[in-house]
Amino acid sequence: MPTIHLGYFFGEQYWGQGYATEIINGLVSDLGNKGESRLLAGVDADNIASARVLEKVGFKKLHERTTVSRSFFELVIS
Repeated sequence: MPTIHLGYFFGEQYWGQGYATEIINGLVSDLGNKGESRLLAGVDADNIASARVLEKVGFKKLHERTTVSRSFFELVIS
């Protein structure tokens, strides 16, 4: 199963408008049509909004990989 590392950055003027959720949902939907994939994403520990976006889309926090400064998330698409 391929592993895809996900990263994104939005300028502050675009925060809170749903763009990240929309883009990630589209990616997940498209990948779902192509077979199994594993998505990995990391966010700064103090970026609660970005962590919420990932969880809203279905990512699960990888507690064993999370550090003081960074939280890691995974989504397996089958």
